[in-house]
Amino acid sequence: MSTVTPAPIRRSQVGDQILAQLLQTENAIDQALIETAAFMHLLPSLRLQQNYSAVLAAPAIARITRAAQALSESRTEMVAAHGDLAAAAPAIGLGAYAMGTGQPKEEPIKTGFLATGSGETSLRAVG
Repeated sequence: MSTVTPAPIRRSQVGDQILAQLLQTENAIDQALIETAAFMHLLPSLRLQQNYSAVLAAPAIARITRAAQALSESRTEMVAAHGDLAAAAPAIGLGAYAMGTGQPKEEPIKTGFLATGSGETSLRAVG
């Protein structure tokens, strides 16, 4: 019995596949967070609107809150994996990959929140 070995794909295709799946996964987690937050908003809103007892949905709201926390932790881990993959890219011959608008980034806004390692602090405006 012979085994057919698939032809290797170009490194840029490997990077494209990894990046596409990574971004799809990050977006799915964000969408799950959005839906969970909407659900978290709905239950107490309906409770207040209908004048139901606060006890009625308390266990469910607590579970949904824990689910949102788990999604947040998943997002944090996926962002860390994104960084790990970016660090590993040169080892397999891939350059830096970036997604965006193609427009130059705005100048950072000086703030007191993020240390840049140079003694200064800055944030880049988004949105």
